[in-house]
Amino acid sequence: MNKKEIKEHYEEFGFVIVKNLIDFEKIQKYKKYFIENQDSEIWKSPPEVVEKIPLLKYRWEVFKDDKTIRKFLNNKKLLQVAKTVLEYRKPKLHLSIIPWSSYGQDWHTDGNDENEKLFNVELHPKASFTGRVGAWIALDKITLESGPFTYIPKSHKIDYKKDDLFLSLKEKYEKTLIENNFVVFENGVLKNQIKTEPPDAFAVDLLSVKYAEFINHIYVPELLKNGFKQEAFLPECGDVLFWGPRLIHKAVRSQEGVLRPSIIGHYYRPIKIKYPKIMV
Repeated sequence: MNKKEIKEHYEEFGFVIVKNLIDFEKIQKYKKYFIENQDSEIWKSPPEVVEKIPLLKYRWEVFKDDKTIRKFLNNKKLLQVAKTVLEYRKPKLHLSIIPWSSYGQDWHTDGNDENEKLFNVELHPKASFTGRVGAWIALDKITLESGPFTYIPKSHKIDYKKDDLFLSLKEKYEKTLIENNFVVFENGVLKNQIKTEPPDAFAVDLLSVKYAEFINHIYVPELLKNGFKQEAFLPECGDVLFWGPRLIHKAVRSQEGVLRPSIIGHYYRPIKIKYPKIMV
């Protein structure tokens, strides 16, 4: 694919797959390095973090401390595609996901300031999320048993401020939360039923969990009944899928004993972020 084809497909579908992008020799060298260092304490997250979120077995910012991982994810071919879709000359690496197994991550986007709200509480800082792109790099053939990256093409085009399906389902869901006393309001303000510091952490933590529940168990199932289809990325070694932050996607859990040799990098163009103040 040339640059024009890459950009057009990315904009139309929310992702683009570039076949055989990474050289076999580079992949084999990195795989050997990973196998030799997979028990490195430098890579690992604190035990209490892993117990709560198995997905975080290895730190997402490990590339900052590991030259080999940083060099692999800053491969010129990866950066060239990132430059093309971001329309930015020097995209920067800001996240790395290196495990060879998938613990399963439900449907989500990588941050949508305009739709990730419940009761008008912003669950992400306001930012221009068009300035980020993820790269899912296959280090071997990936099968359904491996736990593939799964996505909903064109879901990045949904306008959540106007989408009738999303708005009607969310309104109904919010009413259910109130009726079941899961959330309590006093004088129009969400009551902090759990002592937290700072107080706004209560609203964000509580509602982020419920928003994820809404997306996975209510919105996406209905979305898939209304013309959208899900697809799984089943690549050969060296293939790379690039996706935008608004694309709805998930990770299927790897079957027991089956590896998913892969590495994920997230790239961005620098932007200014304004964090909202939430009064609770």
